[in-house]
Amino acid sequence: MSSNKLVKIPLIFKKIEECNLSIIFELQPDNYEVELFIVGGTVRDALLNLSKNLFDLDIVVKPTEATLMITNKISDLINGSFFPLDEERQIYRIIKKGCQLDITGIRGETLIDDMFHRDFSIDALSIAFDVLKDSFNSGRDEVYISDFFGGIEDLQKRLIRAHNPESFREDPSRILRAFRLMSEIDGKIDEYTLSEIVESKTLLKTVAKERIRDEFFKILNNSNSSKIVNKLHAMGILSEFFPFIEWFNEIDKEYPEYVDLKNHSLDTLMYLEKLIKRIEKGEFAHSEKIKYVLEKEIVPEHSIKSLLKIASLLHDIGKPETLSFEGKRMRFFNHELEGSKHASNYLKELKLSGKEVEIVENLIVQHMRPHNLSSVPELTPRSMYRFFRDTGDLGIPLLFLALADAYATRKCKMGELKEYEQFVNTMIDYFFKPKEVQSKPLIDGCEIMELLALKPSPKVGEILEDLKEAQALNVVKTKEEAVNYIISKYKVE
Repeated sequence: MSSNKLVKIPLIFKKIEECNLSIIFELQPDNYEVELFIVGGTVRDALLNLSKNLFDLDIVVKPTEATLMITNKISDLINGSFFPLDEERQIYRIIKKGCQLDITGIRGETLIDDMFHRDFSIDALSIAFDVLKDSFNSGRDEVYISDFFGGIEDLQKRLIRAHNPESFREDPSRILRAFRLMSEIDGKIDEYTLSEIVESKTLLKTVAKERIRDEFFKILNNSNSSKIVNKLHAMGILSEFFPFIEWFNEIDKEYPEYVDLKNHSLDTLMYLEKLIKRIEKGEFAHSEKIKYVLEKEIVPEHSIKSLLKIASLLHDIGKPETLSFEGKRMRFFNHELEGSKHASNYLKELKLSGKEVEIVENLIVQHMRPHNLSSVPELTPRSMYRFFRDTGDLGIPLLFLALADAYATRKCKMGELKEYEQFVNTMIDYFFKPKEVQSKPLIDGCEIMELLALKPSPKVGEILEDLKEAQALNVVKTKEEAVNYIISKYKVE
């Protein structure tokens, strides 16, 4: 099989310029008796013209023992900072704004050895550093790509194929990566690879939790992640790293006339993604502002949107242990509290940040609140104020989690829950509508204690919160009104 193919890849040069990385071409590998190769996802994405927010430049160093030295040289050239991902295997990551460079020692003696041990044929592609450098300096947008295992042809077919029979046993996290790549390139997994995945799925339990987390979040970052999650579930792979859907087996089997919690949880994610697409089309009040809220990153590549998707899968996991009956009516008192505890433990195992765990916990704990509020006879400014006072920045994501939950419960077509959607739009409009409200209480705690002859106590804080609410509702607008409000409501004669 021919290994060198001349291909146009203008995207890689564009990304190098956008990230101010062209200075790396000042490096002279020959001076250090070193060979460098651009490999893997960098080449794959360039061939697909697939532009991502974060540009990954993957570089292989031959010989391996020169990896740390080359990492230092490149880091100094681009004014970046680096840290080891795996010192034993000589893998380092350089961070620079808008991009990251992964520098890896070659596996085996030759380039073809290294490419053989790559996960899939579409990632077993490489460009010699000097070839890329010459094309860049001469203004050409075509380069020779080394393709030993038919990766370019597979890429044209959008086919995920493991060319190494031991691929998944060498690294079981590749099981999730196969599905993630399938979603990224809108492709398919070939039959042999799929059979190897099923055979190796139990090995996922041996993978470090952080690597599971990274691959799972990359799947959830796809706009159609519910399809991938459903496939993982149908093939028995999801339960190897995300056990909760199987928690519903017993209760679903025992009470089929009441519940279908397994499918409900999967459907909630599906409906949530449909709602997000509608937001992107501008179908909800203040859609652009909602998009900004959902796309906010808590840590790199982990947005509110991806945490909301996790919460949609986890929101009902407390139901099996809180099941009770009132007559013939099935109840799940405090299932949201029990579920949040299990979710917290799981997310901590995946090594999510404390802030991320807190966000998912709060989404689960509060997910019934919009349902309760939507059913009140009259939606008052006071009730809307209290909702957003208590939920803060998570109020908007929480409304869409609840709306997806409602759709998944009723299993109806998108757009049919008109009254619930009107409630959501009213809440959104209240949240984003400019308010002429003092952000701080018009009088402080010391003044309240003086007015009411109180000593420092939690009661003072409660009065301050009451005053803030009165200001938000325009009941109180001036300091004089604030004093009169406090005295009339709390003064004991």
